[in-house]
Amino acid sequence: MDQGLVSKLICPPCKEKLLYRESGLICHKCGQVYNFVSGMPNFLPDNLMDKYNSELKFQDLHEEMNFYQNMYENLKGIDDGHCVVYGYEEIYNFMSDIPRGSLLDVGCGAGHHSKDLSSLGYEVTGIDISVNGLLQAQSVSKADDQKINFVIGDVENLPFDDDSFDVVFCSLILHHFPKRNKLLKEISRVCKRYFVTFEVNSYDPISFIRFNIVNPTIGISTITKNQRTVSPDKLRNELCKLGLKNSSIKYVDVHNYTGRNPDSIKAKMLNVYKKVSNLLPYKCRFNLFIMKATKL
Repeated sequence: MDQGLVSKLICPPCKEKLLYRESGLICHKCGQVYNFVSGMPNFLPDNLMDKYNSELKFQDLHEEMNFYQNMYENLKGIDDGHCVVYGYEEIYNFMSDIPRGSLLDVGCGAGHHSKDLSSLGYEVTGIDISVNGLLQAQSVSKADDQKINFVIGDVENLPFDDDSFDVVFCSLILHHFPKRNKLLKEISRVCKRYFVTFEVNSYDPISFIRFNIVNPTIGISTITKNQRTVSPDKLRNELCKLGLKNSSIKYVDVHNYTGRNPDSIKAKMLNVYKKVSNLLPYKCRFNLFIMKATKL
């Protein structure tokens, strides 16, 4: 295992450094052993899952895990699943002024952002709750001969020491948490300098109705019940309270990304909506936004 990664890792409940052994990582304080899965440290043993879930949690950890385990279970190749990040190159352009350094990809999934960010010169570590997703991420990184560390864990209980990463990056993760206080505190804790996120814009009428009204009532099969849109202004205030300031926002519209069926009824309806949305206030015309902030 990469020694640079080992030096960053801590026991989530104890916040103590871990000792490396062939049998796993051991906490010298509580004695908890964290085993390896395909070379990745696993911070989700059953007894800790029970402990975390005994807390008041608004985000269903088990639902998220099961949903994405199933989603990534039948991937057939290194490009499979890439639709999760297609069309989002604008994120990288928006963060081009951030100096290269160590970067944590929070909720990295199948690792396509991790791969792209590594190609841009960042020293990437990815963490996710889905073992199947991370196994795919390993395949993606190995195909490009990239050195990326992957960790199995709960992003509300990050197994990393304070100020471990120059940059913390998360794409389409915050909207999985109806209450994100704990997650943002963890992100701020491990973030040394810069934070970048890409999220579903609550000011977009279609996104708001889909995520905040239809999903919690009727349910949508393609997303989990936890997911809600994110208010850029509210998020900016939350980050500011945690010391992540000087935030800037870029609104992005991917309503026009209609997949492989540009002539479908859905595509045509979205094209009409795009024209109508031009009559709305500027921040309401876009279904996504990118935000970056600096830790002062």
